[in-house]
Amino acid sequence: MAKLSKKENAILEAILNDPFISQAKIATDLNLARSTIAVQISQLIDKGHLAGRGYILPKSQKVVCIGGIAFNRKYSLRTPPVLGTSNPAISTKSYGGVIRNIAENMARMDVDVCLISIIGNDESGKELRSQIRNLGVDTSQISISNDKPTAEYIAIFDDKNELVMGIASMDILDQITPSLIEESWSSIRSSDWVILDCNLPKETIEKILEIKENANFMVAVDTVSVSKAKRLPSNLSQIDILFTNKDEAISVLGLDDNLKTYKLDEITTQLRSTGAKGVVLTDGPNGHLVNIGNEAFTSPAISSNVKNVSGAGDAFVAGFISTIRSGSTVREASNMGAALSALTVESHLDVRQDLNNKLLSEYLISKKIIKEHL
Repeated sequence: MAKLSKKENAILEAILNDPFISQAKIATDLNLARSTIAVQISQLIDKGHLAGRGYILPKSQKVVCIGGIAFNRKYSLRTPPVLGTSNPAISTKSYGGVIRNIAENMARMDVDVCLISIIGNDESGKELRSQIRNLGVDTSQISISNDKPTAEYIAIFDDKNELVMGIASMDILDQITPSLIEESWSSIRSSDWVILDCNLPKETIEKILEIKENANFMVAVDTVSVSKAKRLPSNLSQIDILFTNKDEAISVLGLDDNLKTYKLDEITTQLRSTGAKGVVLTDGPNGHLVNIGNEAFTSPAISSNVKNVSGAGDAFVAGFISTIRSGSTVREASNMGAALSALTVESHLDVRQDLNNKLLSEYLISKKIIKEHL
């Protein structure tokens, strides 16, 4: 799009803040003649920043991901663990965090993504930001904390590859406050989808859902875990699609966690009754349930050679939202989510490093989910 003048930027800012604002009000606020405002608005339409009468804004093609990012370290012991002394081990590192994984998957699918999170002023944070930025993700909204280290997860496995201990240092994520969200508002409001995870503080989640009431973007939420799912408000009416599993859904609803006899379709119905416009409930190797709008169906998991289940849910969300935002059907989005999840568990990493749209398309054809175009 053509570069805007100072006046045009000011007028566009006023319209972004209030799409129903009148020309007279803009003129008064900016101390300009109404005729000048009319001319400037016509120029904004010609330049493509407005789509026509009524100040219709052109549809954005950006997804904003908000949540936690973390540096992962894995230590595999070479011998049986011995407490109280040094143990020889092989170490590996990777990049993690639910929302970061979702953002990376989407970037590898050529989606325009902006990531809002926080890192420490340390080497781990710099490496995390550099890696995701090199994939094309907008990292301008990643804040830097000077008093907390970058979030880190350490996993220690014994010589039989069984988890001995997991250590999570995530205090920094509490600094993703409502005020930080307000500072990133210009990036958020220009998106067509906002995806957030429940690693965010409760008040921050509530802030995002509050500002969504007067915005045009859609909101998807990943509940992350049973304990973090409780951070969601009781009224889910500002959530367009809630991605969760059975245990996390029971936590959201505040049901007795001993009552494991709840049927999955009953749970999705209850979540819809709390206001959620759509629910996707994953059930591991059994597949997933979809209840969005007037559509409700179950879909089996795609068989795959499982090497690592970590990251499968993140991939599912990325595949689903990337597809449905492009105008595809709910069923097509469901298929894409399942396919990307299956591809991910065939990799040793949480995000498949050779992922691209060509690989996805070939995989869907090989699984006979879509037909090859002759």
